[in-house]
Amino acid sequence: MTAPKTDLPLQERIDRFLYRRHEIRIAAPWATQSGKWEVSEPDSAAVAYDNGFVMISDLEKRYPSG
Repeated sequence: MTAPKTDLPLQERIDRFLYRRHEIRIAAPWATQSGKWEVSEPDSAAVAYDNGFVMISDLEKRYPSG
């Protein structure tokens, strides 16, 4: 397994992640009432993140591209 490419721009990392994981939804701060990044996973409540880089790093760690 290779390490995630953390040198990529945030949007590219999000796009690559969502391409592999169609069941997960990511909403940007300007599209949410909370003003935070929100991640919706099946059978779970949405989780809010203050920082997009922290959010995508967490998701890439929990869902490796393997």
